[in-house]
Amino acid sequence: MKKVALIGAGNVNWHLGHALPKRFYQVCQVYSRTRKSALALSKSLDCKFTTHLSKIDVQVDIVLIAVSDDAIPEVAEQLAYLNDEERLFIHTSGSTPLKVLTKHFLKAGVFWPPQSIKKEDKLKIKKTPFVILAEDHSLAEVQKFAHHISNEVHHLTEEQKSHLHLAAVLANNFTTHLLSLAYDVCDKQGLDFELLKPIIMETTAKISDKDPSLQQTGPAIRGDQKTIDKHLQLLKKHNELKKIYKLISHSINPSIK
Repeated sequence: MKKVALIGAGNVNWHLGHALPKRFYQVCQVYSRTRKSALALSKSLDCKFTTHLSKIDVQVDIVLIAVSDDAIPEVAEQLAYLNDEERLFIHTSGSTPLKVLTKHFLKAGVFWPPQSIKKEDKLKIKKTPFVILAEDHSLAEVQKFAHHISNEVHHLTEEQKSHLHLAAVLANNFTTHLLSLAYDVCDKQGLDFELLKPIIMETTAKISDKDPSLQQTGPAIRGDQKTIDKHLQLLKKHNELKKIYKLISHSINPSIK
C-alpha cells in the first residue's frame, strides 16, 4: 500500500483524497497553509495534518500537489528535501509545466482534470477525464496511479496539454462569463433568467457528439445585420458588452460589421 501526502486541502485534493482506493493507497497526511482547511480534510480522511511544508512525513511514497498555479514552484522548491529515487511527486495543474517538478524531483508527473471542480460537487470521478504527463521513467507509475482513480485517462504532450487548457478556458470560463452577462441583462430588465435555462440546456445537449460549429444558430451566422444593429442599439450605454457582442458576432461570421 502506497502512502500519500496531500499538499493543499482545496477542491481538487478534497475529491482526490476521498477517491483514492484504500486497497492501494493510504492518505497519511494533509498539508495546508491554514489550520482550518488542513484540519477539515484530515478529519474527513482520518489522517494527520500539518501547516508546515518542512514537516511532511518522510515515509510517504506519493506527494500530490494541488495548490494554486502560482504557488507550485515555491512549494516544489520547499519540498525538494524529500526527493529520492522512489518517491513520486505529482501536481494537478493544467497550465503549469512538468519541468517545474522535474527541476527538483527524480520522479514526477502531472495528473490534471480538465474540469471545474468544487468541494460540494457530486463528482463521478471514475468518469472524469484526467490528463497525465511524465518522463519515460515515471510514466508507468503515473499511469497506474491515474487508472486507479479514473477510467478516462489521456496521456498528452506538454504542448497538447497547454492547448487543451486554453480550450477549457474558452469552453468553461468564457461560457460562464457570457452566461453571467446574460443574467445581468435579464436582471436589469426584471426578467426571470429561468426563461433561458431551456435554451442553455438544449445548446449543451446538441453539442454532445457533434462539432459545435454545426449547431450554431442566431443572427450572426444568418448574416442578419438588422437584428444585430437592433441589439447594438440596446447596448449603446454598455460599451464593454457592446464590444463583446460585436467581436463575437464578427468571429462567428466575418461579414458582420
